Amino acid sequence: MFSIKQIMELAEIASLDISNCDIEELRAALNSNLVYVSQIKEVDVTDVEPLTEMGRES
Repeated sequence: MFSIKQIMELAEIASLDISNCDIEELRAALNSNLVYVSQIKEVDVTDVEPLTEMGRES
């Protein structure tokens, strides 16, 4: 999970001007995304065929 300090460091590296009010909102959003990604990583895709083409109708 991201800390407020890490968000501030990332903002500085990216040359973003983020207000203190926005930092907590951004931290919550990034942490929520990390939770979502960790849930996706747990999905069993053993029997799922790899996607080789998109946008083409059969």
